[in-house]
Amino acid sequence: AVEILKNAGIEVEVINDQECENLNEKFNHFITAGLPFVHAKWAMTLDGKIATRTGSSKWISCDKSRKFVHNLRAEYDAIMTGSGTILKDDPQLNVRLEGKWRQPVKIIIDSLCRTPVEAKILKSGAETIIACGKNAPVEKIQLLENAGARIIKVSVGANDKIILPELFKKLAAENISSIFVEGGGSLLGALFDNHLINKVSVFIAPKIIGGQNSLSPIGGIGIEEIANAVILDDLHIEQIDCDIMMTGKIT
Repeated sequence: AVEILKNAGIEVEVINDQECENLNEKFNHFITAGLPFVHAKWAMTLDGKIATRTGSSKWISCDKSRKFVHNLRAEYDAIMTGSGTILKDDPQLNVRLEGKWRQPVKIIIDSLCRTPVEAKILKSGAETIIACGKNAPVEKIQLLENAGARIIKVSVGANDKIILPELFKKLAAENISSIFVEGGGSLLGALFDNHLINKVSVFIAPKIIGGQNSLSPIGGIGIEEIANAVILDDLHIEQIDCDIMMTGKIT
């Protein structure tokens, strides 16, 4: 087939199997697993902190790294975060690049509908889904719907936490095939505990915070034995200004 194209005067670039797989990783996972492909991102210091003991976190990464994240956002059907991030940072979580770009759907994990109706994310130019518990207060659901949010009700487990596998099946049924996650330790920890993350990008800044009460990027239950640690494969390491970006797939 390649020779036929070349003989017809068409320039052909042949890529290897790994490059081909990388180009189709989201679609392949969605078709084979029946779940969205999930890419988690966070920024941390050299000592693995995402905020000081007082919660100060602006900014860990450099300006160029933060701008680069908009390119990553643009590659996904949806951007996901937790209600804690909404309450603390009030982010827009949209794509802010030159030219016209499709805006991904925004998904907020918010079991009790704590998201304020005046939150920027509800006014940032794309559909916003709030995944709440089936026991969420009806009056808060109505207020958020009136503010433009779409509510998806999901079962909850211990401590009123959303059952994420159930949510992801609902999202897949709506043809959301890929999700870029920008959340705090609670959400990332829950996603790792449920084995729902396929890829990570970590921006490592040449800064040290210290402090045993400073925040780490991943919470949740975690593992008991180092032999069960999550392993990254197909690593890509790139310097962005003073930061290092490391990207890898979950094996």
